[in-house]
Order: sequence, then C-alpha cells, then structure tokens
Amino acid sequence: MILFVTEQYAGAQYIHPLITKWKEDNLNNIKYEIIAKGGSVKYFQENSIEFFNAENITVNYIKNYLKTKKIRLIILSASGASIEALFISYAKYFGINTVSFIDTWTNYKNRFVHDGSKIYPNKILSIDSVCTKEMVQDGIPSKIIYEIGQPYLEYICKHKPPIGDKILLPMQPVKKIEGNKFGYDEYSFLNTSLKAIDLVGMSKEVYISIHPSSKLDDYCKKINNCYKGDGVNDVKKAHTILGMYSMQMIIGYLWERRVVSVQPCVKNYDPSPLSRWGLIPRVGNVKELASLIKKPPIKENLGEKMCKNIIGSVNRLDSFVRTYDD
Repeated sequence: MILFVTEQYAGAQYIHPLITKWKEDNLNNIKYEIIAKGGSVKYFQENSIEFFNAENITVNYIKNYLKTKKIRLIILSASGASIEALFISYAKYFGINTVSFIDTWTNYKNRFVHDGSKIYPNKILSIDSVCTKEMVQDGIPSKIIYEIGQPYLEYICKHKPPIGDKILLPMQPVKKIEGNKFGYDEYSFLNTSLKAIDLVGMSKEVYISIHPSSKLDDYCKKINNCYKGDGVNDVKKAHTILGMYSMQMIIGYLWERRVVSVQPCVKNYDPSPLSRWGLIPRVGNVKELASLIKKPPIKENLGEKMCKNIIGSVNRLDSFVRTYDD
C-alpha cells in the first residue's frame, strides 16, 4: 500500500493528478490511503477525495498504524509540519521508505527542520534542475534528491483559460509563519498594493483571496471584495496578480497573466522564485507599483519554457512509485 501524508493545500494539489491517473487507467491494483491535515483537508473535501482527517491524530495512532498496515512507501508533502516529521521518524523505526516532495521553489531547508533538528526522508522529489541546485545550496544532501517535476503544475500547463478582468491579490499568513523574516508581511503587502491601485483608479477591479489556512481577518472585513480563496478559480478571474510569493503567482505566470511580486522593505532573500530568477518584476513601494500596473501588460508566452520542463511530471511520479514493489 502507498500512504500519502499532506498538511498544506498545495500538497494535496500535488498528489491529485497521480490519483486521477490511477483511476483513469483503471489501476485498481494500486492500493493507497491518504492522511490529511490543515489545508489539505479543504482541498480533498472540495474534490470529493476520500481521506482520513488527522486534525486530532496522536503519536500512538501513528505508531500503531505503521505497525499494522502493509505500507511499501510513504509519500509526504514537505511543508515543515510536525505530522510529517512524526511519520518520517516512525517510518524509519519500522523500516518503511519515505519520500517528500517539493511543490514550489522556495524555503527548502526549513521544510526538514523540526524542533531544531534536521529530519530527512529517504528521498526528496525535486521539481527540476534549478530546484535541485537551490536545495543543495541550502545544505540538503544531493544524494537523496530525485528530480520528478510538479504534477499539479503540469495540469495547469495543459489547461490554460482565457484572461480574466480582475486584479488578484492572493493573501498569505506571512506574519504568523515567518514573522518579520523577509522584512514585510501580508499587512504591508496589502497596504502598498491597495494604495497603488487607488492611485491609478483601478480599485473596482480588485479581488482579494484569503489563504486556505487563514480566517477572514480584520484587514479583510473592511474590504468588500475580499473572499475565502478558491484556488485556480481566483487566477482564472484575473488579468493581473499582485502577490508576495504564492503558488497562485506561479499559476498566473504559466497562464500568461501579468504577475508582480510586491515585497515592501524586503530583506536579503527573495522568497518568490519568479522575481528571484528575474522572470517577473519585484517592487517595494506605492509609486513604483502604480507606474507598473497602469501600463498594458506585455503579451508573450512567458511560461512556455517552464511548462516544457514540467510536462511529463505525472508519468515520472507514477514510474517512481512503481519502483517500490510489494
């Protein structure tokens, strides 16, 4: 049996195309179970995928589960969640192979640090050569890295919708998770973005989505066009995406939207892969952002090269999983 363990929304998105492939290929011989927590629960519920809700899971449950189930491989999201560390630790005790996947190009080493200690699985699935290089630079052992791709982004590359008519501001719980590590948080991001949008008279086009793990906070209650996030549907509605470093920005880039990384007073490291690599502009103040968004976006196939590297991810992941025989 294959066991999937995910906590973040993006982690659930990553494994969904593989599960879909197994069902479409009528591969009923592949047995699997999903243990989910946090944002993953929301995604699996939205897509009617069967899973076990691990919100109140205990250490004893994990130990008994691994001891009694015939598991040949555990595939985990790499979000830095404690549930992942627990499964990796006890899987090693019971001699079960573990694999963690990277869903986006940022924050590598912190995904495997728990209570001050590094806890690595048997293998880490990288997205591409750039991801691998950055992980090695971050101190992750190259010998455990295996390049697979990103199955969910492959789906995105193959299903590009028409350009929308909104300006999307995808929110992230930066303050809660990172504090002032980057020099800004969602509050300074939102303040800078809204001031710039008001300055150019485009406030009627704004659409603000809240991260799946967040609640409608005070900053949102004061804004009429602020809603609970709806994943890719938020991006479908947009022609422009102003964000910090979210997955929705990457989806927007692959779908040829105009994407801008707004990072007021950023410190040292740029967590947004798109702006870090020079693929999209990064701005830090109202005047600069207002000047940028009032210009018509340049229409070109910006995400085409990235898509070429991503296509084939589902088949590569499927082939990788099949190397673990019963």
